[in-house]
Amino acid sequence: MLRLKITLLTLTALITGGGALYLYARLGNAVAAPALLGALIAVTCVLRLLTLRR
Repeated sequence: MLRLKITLLTLTALITGGGALYLYARLGNAVAAPALLGALIAVTCVLRLLTLRR
């Protein structure tokens, strides 16, 4: 179950981060900032789960 959560959060971070970079390139900083924040939160959750696993 923990491995599934880590996988889903990693995919979420990758998709959100990629979307944020695309939005930043197309529309500017104001639109991409919330998406980058979402990607950062997802990455933080993945790192937290990985440290709890040990």
